[in-house]
Amino acid sequence: MIPRLTTPQRRMLDRLQPTGQGRWHRYSTANMQRGRGLISVSALWRRGYVCTDEYGSPDALERRDYGLIHLTAQGEQLLAEIRKAS
Repeated sequence: MIPRLTTPQRRMLDRLQPTGQGRWHRYSTANMQRGRGLISVSALWRRGYVCTDEYGSPDALERRDYGLIHLTAQGEQLLAEIRKAS
């Protein structure tokens, strides 16, 4: 069952592409206001879908044209369910 997600959270999850480095995923920031992806990542982190880094914050970063996030096993499962439902 897919939990309730906001439109920006769902949009960001739809943009995720695997990087080939474990559970890291990349997303495009095209047509996004700077930092908006990280707001969605923070919300998903509070729900347990994004890993925590060594400083106790979401394991994610955003560059000018892309962002990277490190999903938990639960986050991977959510992503698979969203892709299956599409």
